[in-house]
Amino acid sequence: MTIIVDDRESRSGNITSLKRRRCKVKVDRLEVGDYIVGDVVVERKDGADFISSIRDKRIWNQASNLAQAEHPIIAVIDANIWKTIYFTRSNWIHKSYYGALAKLTTSFGITVLMFPTDDDFLRYLKTLDKQQDKESSGVRPAPLQRKATKFCVRQENNLCTINGVSVKTAKLILNHFGSVKKVANASVKQLKKIDGIGPKTAEAIYKLYNEKYEE
Repeated sequence: MTIIVDDRESRSGNITSLKRRRCKVKVDRLEVGDYIVGDVVVERKDGADFISSIRDKRIWNQASNLAQAEHPIIAVIDANIWKTIYFTRSNWIHKSYYGALAKLTTSFGITVLMFPTDDDFLRYLKTLDKQQDKESSGVRPAPLQRKATKFCVRQENNLCTINGVSVKTAKLILNHFGSVKKVANASVKQLKKIDGIGPKTAEAIYKLYNEKYEE
């Protein structure tokens, strides 16, 4: 199975490290999370950034986006999270920390995992990749989709199964045509008129809805 990594993670050196571990890696710009392994989406944070995001409350906007994934995880890389908390010099941050962990689990359904180093984190990713590969052996793995809590999300998910169509692109397409049915009836020329839709993506959309089904 392929581990999809956000291109901004290249600064951490983790993409190179995964390749050295003989993991199959695809680098792309991800709208949600930093790593995708099968149906698991992982947001990687170092300890200082995790604590900072709790303090300034941006963690909740990030959690809202991450929770759209089927199996969301926040991976915190910190050898000593309590040392990091201590140096924030906040009297209440330890309570906010525990409260955030509880809310991420109960309100957003996000699993928070702690790793001492990036090396430990990458070992986990490789193991997760192998496990997902075993479970999908002999069956066709379902495409990664967000939880369809709303009908509009189900419509967006329909388009997101197409290679090259992100959530943002799916929204643009649906806003332009108004329905999945109209997208299915659109020509390649009409699809290419949408800002951000190139020839390859337009062709892929057209083929999905128009080519004859063959197993």
